[in-house]
Amino acid sequence: MKVIANASFFHQRESNADVLRVIAIFGVFVVNGLGYLTAPSYPIPLGAPAPPDSPLALGIYGVLFFLFQGKAWPLLCLLFGYSLQSMATQLSQNNASVQQALQSRYKKLLLIGVVHGLLIYFGDVLTIYAISGLIALRWATSTGVLRTKSSQLLRIWKGWLAASVLMLILAAWPSLSAKQEEAFLVPSYSSIHSWHDFFALTAEYYGYVLIASATIFLPLYVWLTLSGMLVCRLRLLSQRSFAIKFWHARFGMLQLLLSSMLCAFWAVYALLLMKSSAGFTQLGLVAMLSIPAGIWWLACCLACFMRRTTHGMPQALLWLAPAARYTLTMYLGLSVFLMIGVSPVLGGRLAFLFSTTASTILTLFVVWLLAVWLARAAAQRELKDPLSKWLRKSHSAVEIKG
Repeated sequence: MKVIANASFFHQRESNADVLRVIAIFGVFVVNGLGYLTAPSYPIPLGAPAPPDSPLALGIYGVLFFLFQGKAWPLLCLLFGYSLQSMATQLSQNNASVQQALQSRYKKLLLIGVVHGLLIYFGDVLTIYAISGLIALRWATSTGVLRTKSSQLLRIWKGWLAASVLMLILAAWPSLSAKQEEAFLVPSYSSIHSWHDFFALTAEYYGYVLIASATIFLPLYVWLTLSGMLVCRLRLLSQRSFAIKFWHARFGMLQLLLSSMLCAFWAVYALLLMKSSAGFTQLGLVAMLSIPAGIWWLACCLACFMRRTTHGMPQALLWLAPAARYTLTMYLGLSVFLMIGVSPVLGGRLAFLFSTTASTILTLFVVWLLAVWLARAAAQRELKDPLSKWLRKSHSAVEIKG
């Protein structure tokens, strides 16, 4: 296999990517946590403000919708593609088979995702990430990896972008003309009091999520994975030049303003729908349409982040970086916290902390901060969690054979 040259920068973890990865985990945890007790019956992952008429709850919910709805999982998916390209380059430098090593890794990740989706939380993202990785892997070693423009990958990237936009339009179109309907409330986690019912509900809705992810949203996931690969190839998280050009030559500030206005519009519209008697069709449409606006806003914020980031990052952000070595473990551990601590199956011993929006976000922040602290402590002691070691075996075995 041809070795990709001049890729020594991949050997060191980049603090910018690590910081963003830990922040993305927080965003996913917030979205899942806020809507956990009303899931899976409520169409917006963030659930609804509680109490519904509280100005504090409405304000907090609006800010969280603006910051995380349709933004946390795309950022995590982009960073997944970033890691894919980084690992592919390192394997190629060692004359190992990139395809063999990473195919084995993502098949294992697929298994972890299926177990997580069936037994812990139906809104699993690992499954579709693994499928997207297996699809995108074929372009991980394409030529021109460190050129100013990776022409081949860019053409493919544009094709998947067009496909993702088309699929989102086809999915949203029936809802645009739908009449208001009475909310048909299916069972939610707050009404489940036995393990059998819990696993049955989780498995049923995991199937729905998987079908939607593997059809409607698959082009979008693959496009985000390819975007992360391009970010890694072009070193967009290690150089400020691209961000400065984006701001000056491509009207970055204007794009950030417009995308922010769109995100704010969907947040306000969602809150108005919740206070009215609107059916779930409209709320589901808001959740879907907030995704493209959220990704646009996220891209502008990443450019702004890099434009303002110098060689010396703020210590508050650098403090997060070591925890990124345990992203997978943190993701699974935080899901287990919701299942055990909040679900009525085990008595819902912590459910009282999720009775209002304010107490919920405070609880989620403290738990995430504790997870980061534990991950940092493990990183300082150079501990390796079993899941990471299991995934890493695929690389080691191939490198030894190579």
